[in-house]
Amino acid sequence: MELRPNRVKRKLANNENVVVVSGPTHPDDIDAFGPSGVDGIWLEGE
Repeated sequence: MELRPNRVKRKLANNENVVVVSGPTHPDDIDAFGPSGVDGIWLEGE
């Protein structure tokens, strides 16, 4: 299985800004952010 490149790590390695959303926990909310152009979603599992 091949994993997609990690856009956040690539941008950080190139000293670029990243846009990360924090807080959504429902799968539908997370899916909604996919096409919005954010680079990553911070998931809290506590």
